[in-house]
Amino acid sequence: MLTLETAGLGLASLLILVGTLFMFMCRHVWLDFFETSAFKKVEELQSEAVWPLLGALTSNFLFITGVCIFSMGMTSASLLLGVSAGLVALAGVSPFATMFVMMRFTKQSPIGIPFEHLSPPAPAVIVIVGSAALLVASSVLGCRDGSLEVGLPYFVLLALAVVVPNLISLRHRRSGWLNQPRPKKG
Repeated sequence: MLTLETAGLGLASLLILVGTLFMFMCRHVWLDFFETSAFKKVEELQSEAVWPLLGALTSNFLFITGVCIFSMGMTSASLLLGVSAGLVALAGVSPFATMFVMMRFTKQSPIGIPFEHLSPPAPAVIVIVGSAALLVASSVLGCRDGSLEVGLPYFVLLALAVVVPNLISLRHRRSGWLNQPRPKKG
């Protein structure tokens, strides 16, 4: 039977798609705002020296916003699957945890800003990666001793939570962090 709670969780799970679009479009989402706001009047912001930096910083924060939205969708989808609280939390923190690990490995932000310019705050990295590690360990031990059963739908969801943000991030890093689009003229 479909309950209001189930319908609400199903609808909230669509945040996975919204977050994915935000991550994909982080270099473009803010351009319309820039064209229709007071920023348009500040010519220095459109200079060759400033525009790529402004674009990179804005795009980076919009990508992170997309990961937040995506993570909320993953949490909702996990709740919809009816898995344990630890597995729900793991699906919610995995996009950030794996992104932070990848950032440490590449020494770049999700869109490729080198760490000498921008690095994630250490407390956030420690809490998110640490909680993910503890939740993975708890899940492995629970599966091993039989106290936790995990189905294929959850494993697919968790794989998407890990892979999607990192593949989109790889796409942005390969584009070059200073290679920012400009608003359309006219």
